[in-house]
Amino acid sequence: MSPNSGGLVFTLFANLNTKIIEINIKNLHQISEQFANIANFLKISYYKFIADKIDNCDNMIVDINSFITFLMNILK
Repeated sequence: MSPNSGGLVFTLFANLNTKIIEINIKNLHQISEQFANIANFLKISYYKFIADKIDNCDNMIVDINSFITFLMNILK
């Protein structure tokens, strides 16, 4: 689990039981599908949580209650 960043590149070393969760915003200034594409190629589960954008630098804030609900739905 990570915000969109280079840390998600470790998806390359994940096993097939791994669930990748990317936290990001809508309408990015940067490419945002690269980690979804990596996970898809490696047949690893991938999920994206959309957070609220708070400025023009793509910084975000996560609504904790929405995020918990999101995680609970993945774990079902």
